[in-house]
Amino acid sequence: TVMNPHSFINCPKILSMPPEILIHILSYLEWFQLVSVQAVSHTFREFVRSSVELRYIIELGADKLVHNDLHDGSAALTTQDRLNLLLDRRRRWRMLDWTNRTMIPLPGSCQAYELVGGVFAKSMRGVFEEMWPPASRHFIAARLPTRNHLNSDNSDSNRIIREDLGIWTREFAIDPTQDLLVLLEVNLIGCIKVHVRTLSTLEIHPTATKSPLTSDPPPSDNPQELQISNCFLQIVGDTVGMFYWQSGHCLRVWNWHTGNMIAYQNEMDLPMGCWDLTFLSTRAYMITCEGEVGSLDLYAINETSLDGTVQPPTQVLRLRLPELRPHRHLRTISTHSAPYLARPEALENPFVQHQDDRIHVVQLRYSDLMPGYTMYVKNEYLLSLMDQMGEKRGVYHELQVQDTTPYYSPELVHSDAPENRHLPLINNYQYLAWEDWGPSNTRFLQQDLRFQWLRYASQMVH
Repeated sequence: TVMNPHSFINCPKILSMPPEILIHILSYLEWFQLVSVQAVSHTFREFVRSSVELRYIIELGADKLVHNDLHDGSAALTTQDRLNLLLDRRRRWRMLDWTNRTMIPLPGSCQAYELVGGVFAKSMRGVFEEMWPPASRHFIAARLPTRNHLNSDNSDSNRIIREDLGIWTREFAIDPTQDLLVLLEVNLIGCIKVHVRTLSTLEIHPTATKSPLTSDPPPSDNPQELQISNCFLQIVGDTVGMFYWQSGHCLRVWNWHTGNMIAYQNEMDLPMGCWDLTFLSTRAYMITCEGEVGSLDLYAINETSLDGTVQPPTQVLRLRLPELRPHRHLRTISTHSAPYLARPEALENPFVQHQDDRIHVVQLRYSDLMPGYTMYVKNEYLLSLMDQMGEKRGVYHELQVQDTTPYYSPELVHSDAPENRHLPLINNYQYLAWEDWGPSNTRFLQQDLRFQWLRYASQMVH
């Protein structure tokens, strides 16, 4: 049971408890509740501030981090050590004051790259530079140094170099916390092959029931339509998602543990003007659309039926972007977020970021003459909307809505909205106007945009 901080007023003898017991009791509160406790009285304020354990909880929460119980560095860290590291980390990020600089040689050109869980990996172009689709048989990965683990410049133990993967690959994804490497094989007949390997040995991953993950080639009289281009992979726990162009945008999602495909959408199933995709959780994703004013479309994945039939994903909600002036239109809308780590506790860090605390960085361009914009939105907020629409985190239960019955939820709109304001139904799903979600839950900034792939943000302050 979470204690109400204001109840301490009616407990005059609580401060007579031994400090160790009182600290233990207060440690069950959330960090923001501990901040409220300090407002009860000067005595409580000084008590909380004088406790290293309680200060550590508050400072962790302020930086959106969680304690890593499995961290076992070279020496056991006390709570005071962790607090000092946390405060020093915050100061160094604000001042960009690095503890050390190390050069790590990564020879060869770059076809694709990933930066996940402290590991930088890239694929290199092979001898057939003119091959289309572009493909590689080479792969290199390096574990980046941290303040606790400084790599030697010439340490081969911190690098993985594969001169020949055995297949031509178009794209790859990694999750070092699962020792996982996923490779998309280039196939000129249109049959998708996604190989599930270990990052360390390149063998079939022991958790994978099936590798490669496959699909049948789509019917077509034109061989050019079968070629996959503009493809990227994402790993989210036990899920591998593939968003690609094959005569139109397509999406495939597998449970790589079981080998089952759990979601599939082609250009006929995806929303008009779809542009980019990112995952919110292992069973939810977001598609950006540039149609009309632009929107963020939230989907939930339904589990594959017992007979192996892939159930269509459920479009839960459409979040509309700001209304536009006449003759203006949204030209591009791409999105990116920090990678999802299945086991963040496996990182050799005393504290790690909670996976639901990721931030999505959405880049938008309006027509050719208008400046570009960057929008920041919390992953946690998007998941909370899906929760309100009927999702239970990780498993979605189909929303039962009548086409003729408008949906209204006071939690989803501003309190000052008219009482008769409803969320209109579009093909049995709801949408929110920008005014009802954007101003209070995003940061929308004008920026001179330049092309960049990895766009991470770690915090967004209200």
